Amino acid sequence: MATPDGIPSSVPEPPIGSKDQSPGSYVLVAGRRILGPLAAMFGPQCLDLGQRLGVVLAAFHFVPSGRNLVLARVNCMPPLAQEEEVDAVVRLAGEEAEGRILHDSRLRAAR
Repeated sequence: MATPDGIPSSVPEPPIGSKDQSPGSYVLVAGRRILGPLAAMFGPQCLDLGQRLGVVLAAFHFVPSGRNLVLARVNCMPPLAQEEEVDAVVRLAGEEAEGRILHDSRLRAAR
């Protein structure tokens, strides 16, 4: 998914609970919005993977492996590093709430 050669099984991962070792090595997916330093390189693939996983908010963290960057982990409760990331998540929350309100009102009207 992350490299043309595939993802090696021996990908180094940051220790669980640690801060990201490379803060600029991620893609943030918030609904259909793709942000982060690696969005141009891996954004569409991360969006597709997020949809396959059934998540609407996730940060996809990459680490170097040889000459490639490989996907090391997916964080579904990512810290938001930039103002545009916060804005994207606020918009996503509003869209999700609006969708639920519309869905609930349609169910009530059908009864």
